[in-house]
Amino acid sequence: MSAPDLLAAALEYHSRGYTVIPVDANKEPIIKEFKHWKERRQTEAEVRGLPWRRAYGIALLTWPASDLVVLDFDGPHAETPWREQTGIVLPETATNRTGGGWTHRIFTMSKEWRGKIERKVRLVEESTACGEYRDKRTGKIKTCGVDFLVNGYFVVPPTPGYSEDPDHPFEVGCFATIPHAVLELARKSDHPAPTQATDNGQDGDWFERVWPGVPEGKRDDTASRMAGYYLHVTQKNEEATFRALRLWARQCTPPFPEADLRKVIKSIAGREAAKPAQDEAPDLVCLADVTPETVSWLWPGRFPRGKLSLIIGDPGQGKSCLTMDMAARVSKVLEWPDGGQAPSGGVVLLTAEDGLADTIRPRLDAMGAAVARVVALRGVKRSGEATPAPFRLAEDLAHLETAIKSVGAVLVVVDPVSAYLGKADSYKDAEVRGVLAPLAALAERTGVTVVAVMHLTKDAQRKVLYRAQASIAFVAAARAVFAVAEDPENPERRLFLPVKNNLGPKPPGLAFRLVPAGDGARVEWDAGPVTVDADAALAGPEAAQERGELEEAEDFLKDTLAAGPVAAKEVFRQARAAGIAPRTLNRAKQRLGVIAKKDGFKGGWIWSLPPKIANIANLSIGDNGGKATLATFADWKR
Repeated sequence: MSAPDLLAAALEYHSRGYTVIPVDANKEPIIKEFKHWKERRQTEAEVRGLPWRRAYGIALLTWPASDLVVLDFDGPHAETPWREQTGIVLPETATNRTGGGWTHRIFTMSKEWRGKIERKVRLVEESTACGEYRDKRTGKIKTCGVDFLVNGYFVVPPTPGYSEDPDHPFEVGCFATIPHAVLELARKSDHPAPTQATDNGQDGDWFERVWPGVPEGKRDDTASRMAGYYLHVTQKNEEATFRALRLWARQCTPPFPEADLRKVIKSIAGREAAKPAQDEAPDLVCLADVTPETVSWLWPGRFPRGKLSLIIGDPGQGKSCLTMDMAARVSKVLEWPDGGQAPSGGVVLLTAEDGLADTIRPRLDAMGAAVARVVALRGVKRSGEATPAPFRLAEDLAHLETAIKSVGAVLVVVDPVSAYLGKADSYKDAEVRGVLAPLAALAERTGVTVVAVMHLTKDAQRKVLYRAQASIAFVAAARAVFAVAEDPENPERRLFLPVKNNLGPKPPGLAFRLVPAGDGARVEWDAGPVTVDADAALAGPEAAQERGELEEAEDFLKDTLAAGPVAAKEVFRQARAAGIAPRTLNRAKQRLGVIAKKDGFKGGWIWSLPPKIANIANLSIGDNGGKATLATFADWKR
């Protein structure tokens, strides 16, 4: 059934004075809380605001949210135990057919009984074998019986499978008052069940049967059930639970060892600890309730709004100047170097390496920034401390949010981010993510672009994506990453190159120069894009040469071992003849995963290609009238 149809039906029920909630296909409420409607009337706006798009049906709340109570005749033979065990003749009243094919008889309850019966009660049950049936929805075997529904809810049409009895419709004037005899029966049945019935699925008689002890073969299972009960009673106190069960353990045949009893209690306590607390629930969002949005950009195609981004590069390459250029363009609403206008807003700076008076302000002035819209967050004034304490991302985000609101910021610069981690270990992924996740949430909540600055490691052989100092979690958390590098062909020129963009295609690279201006320096952008790859730009000539030698050694190994295993001594001999150094050869061996095995106890080492590479190496292409001929995998011998 469509959401509009469900909403229309819900509004109709609401107009009659009933409180409605959406339910899923398992007849469970979709919303977490609805107890407040037991105290006050539900409003029409609240009904419209419920998640009907992911609802399967509708339920109405019973007393005390309304004056309705329900007798749920559950199963094909529910009438029999009601007639034989109670003898109560029920008046005609509004009746619904349920999804299982049974009936809900709906009554009103007189005021003097309200508060005397607090929960759902099973009034009668068919105890014979013929009273069992298989539930159509769950497939489980259930027992026919009659339940008294109060202080809860019941499902109603137009939920699929539910319908009104045409002779007893759900209409005003069709509800009978429930007989007092039924309420007396419900009150007698409404006694608190033993805690063990709730927690262990056992009744009080079960405890009486097992307390004198049980034989071997049943001790572990019984101990587990009893431990679950007593851990609940003692509020998960393992020692108190052990003392309570120690006598029972001695009465077993043979006695249940105390060491084993402690192990059982410890195991059950661990399971109980893993269960969510009663006041906890997962925070789920159905994607049907999420309205799609387009990505909003601070710098179109480069730095997204409401996200964390990174600028990485070696020291002294102009990363900080670049962020000041961005701050100036935002504060003055100027155009970006590759087109498009910066949004209007303020800027918050977290800068730990440059002085505000001798570096930051002169740079902003040189770039024409509206400095009144730029604030620097120098620290946090804590109670009892004479001087401001250093700002820490893990503890002081509330102060950062205050700074953002003070200037209507759309850009936050954290330079460098490693200076603001506090006690978090920048090399441990979990600790870094623990700091960055709340920062990313702040960015999303406020809509600001957070640009963090990081230095690179000296390992020029690695890809740029993995060269950001410390944990890879920094790069993983950022939605966009850009690198700043010196132009290998022009030391005065800087390259601004894309490394990663999770929210769109990689934009082209740009180039800029740092030009002296007054007491500072400004960024002067080159016209047109650059096509240099970030990995190539940051590798340097020596690393590029070394990478070429490594690739040459890999090709050598693929060719030499293509026909099958070769003695390691022979491989080294041929490598030396080809001008490949042993160190480079061993690195190529590790990268390819070359397999090294001993040829017997006294034999030497034998090298061979791993199967995946060997398969490719053994594919041959020959001349066949201009057509390519590939050998099949069955053609080569293992």
